[in-house]
Amino acid sequence: MYVLLALLWLVLSACYWRNLLRIQFWIGGVIFLGMLEKAVYYAEFQSIRYEGLPRLGALLHRVVGVGLLYLLFSIIEGILRVNTPLPMKISPPPCCTVGGC
Repeated sequence: MYVLLALLWLVLSACYWRNLLRIQFWIGGVIFLGMLEKAVYYAEFQSIRYEGLPRLGALLHRVVGVGLLYLLFSIIEGILRVNTPLPMKISPPPCCTVGGC
């Protein structure tokens, strides 16, 4: 899909290159980045298809442990944010007020 869009954009840009706006050059860049992203995904999927999924081996338990630890800290932070009352009024330091210094 991106290849067809890029070819169409290239043909139209070549025909009307004097009338192009700066935003249209950026649109061409976004199309190029989309094609690059799809090419990388294609190469990754081909690698997985021919070689199989990579295994974590001994690192599996460490990765799961760090993930669970992150989940635990996120839950604690969320609970603290919800249950901590907000101060009524936050006043600026005296030196930041007009004429305070």
